[in-house]
Amino acid sequence: MIPVTNDGGVRKSVVTKAESSTRPGLGSRVWLWYTLRLQDDSVLESCQETDAAAEHRRRPFSFRIGSKTVIRGLELAVMSMSVGEASEFVLEPDYAFGQRGKGHVIPPDAAVKLDIRLLKTEGGDQTQNLMAMSPQERFQLALTLKEAGNEKFKCTDYAAAAECYEQALNAVSYVRMHVQDQDSYYASAKNDAEVDHKVDMEGVVIPDEDVQQLRLACLNNLALCNFKEGDHAQAEEIASKALSIDPENAKGFFYRGRARYASGKFSEARDDLREAAQRNPDNKGIRLELDRVEKKLSAQSHQERRVYGAMFSGRA
Repeated sequence: MIPVTNDGGVRKSVVTKAESSTRPGLGSRVWLWYTLRLQDDSVLESCQETDAAAEHRRRPFSFRIGSKTVIRGLELAVMSMSVGEASEFVLEPDYAFGQRGKGHVIPPDAAVKLDIRLLKTEGGDQTQNLMAMSPQERFQLALTLKEAGNEKFKCTDYAAAAECYEQALNAVSYVRMHVQDQDSYYASAKNDAEVDHKVDMEGVVIPDEDVQQLRLACLNNLALCNFKEGDHAQAEEIASKALSIDPENAKGFFYRGRARYASGKFSEARDDLREAAQRNPDNKGIRLELDRVEKKLSAQSHQERRVYGAMFSGRA
């Protein structure tokens, strides 16, 4: 099986190849047949074209991606498919029903299997009203968008991946905005820097560290997408934002250094790559980029000395 998510929490095996290249995205409404099973292949739920017991045709299951009406793994699984495709998936507990399970049917910490045939998809714009969602819902939406961006990046669709990361950052910003509206929350905090957690109206705590780490990951990934798309100025700007969250962020220095090198800012690129190498000395990619920049600067310095020498000797 091939991984759908970077951590392998969602994996797939294609059974029937797609009829087209059309894929659903955030906000798309999808129609599908599915069967949900435990690891021992016992069937938990099924929505197939023919109900074996009643022997009649059923309506396909339908939901809108990003609406949070289904488990996270199902959304990510469907977003990895094209219309007409049939695939088998394995969802680890974090992408299925988690530590709690589901009643007496699905035990705690259970991985599940999903057989899906994607029939149709429509739309694709984000339709969620973020202001109407709780911080926890927004945070979960941002996580889903980040995973969707990772999937698009693996398919080298950098523009689509960048859009997912931007939408995730937007959702995260609304997590913070919602909390700032609560008088009780700011009663003991002088400024945002002193806040160590985020609390929604129902008392669900979202640690500020989790929010910041999600923002950092999305900014790092967005900077890399911008670089891959050739927008080096934007990549530099986004990487700088990532570094403002975590000044020890090796990826931020690395991506900004690469962007600056591509923009001809060789000295600044060298400084960034040295910072990255200092924080991640075992990373061969960083060392290679740093060597390239230093060779470029050395050659540039040598050429300048030759030019100045020729000028003063009268050979210019």
